[in-house]
Amino acid sequence: GNTTHDVELRASAANRVHVRSTKEIDRFGRLLSEHSDGIVGEPGDEITSHTEWTQNWRTWIHRSCRGYIDGGTGDAATQLGLTETFYDGNTSDPCEITNRGLPTYSRTQLYTRAIDGSVIATPQWLHGAVTVYNAEGLVTDVFTGGDPTTPSTTAHQHGSRAYDPHYRAAVILESIQYAMDGSTRLY
Repeated sequence: GNTTHDVELRASAANRVHVRSTKEIDRFGRLLSEHSDGIVGEPGDEITSHTEWTQNWRTWIHRSCRGYIDGGTGDAATQLGLTETFYDGNTSDPCEITNRGLPTYSRTQLYTRAIDGSVIATPQWLHGAVTVYNAEGLVTDVFTGGDPTTPSTTAHQHGSRAYDPHYRAAVILESIQYAMDGSTRLY
């Protein structure tokens, strides 16, 4: 439910401001939205952020899958900073989760704007990272900045890990490859 708290700040009367914010949580204690009125009675500094959640009831896995900030009055975009996180190898529905709940891909939507703030192009997705896991759920590869359907050929950067075959979780080799110059560094 919604809870409102007024917090009085200690200051001289001339330096006081009245701010207010509210949070909406679900029955699991997950934050669904947070609204800040900013300075009460002064329009223009309000902001509301939203988080959408996904869950797998059989395995009791809960993960955030989408988040954004409401666009303000007169803003052409309605979901600023829209970020989606995909799980378990899925690249079509960020709110679909299977048995493991491992984040495997993320992206953020960007708008191109004119100086006056109006949108001048169709929003584009900025690809985040594609993460690959082994059978034990340990990260083996991370591809950043590439198309999620072809990460090994389109990524800007690739990191990989090799694990000790006997101890499984002990990392024995890490490498990072930068696609811009083809260099590889072993750590």
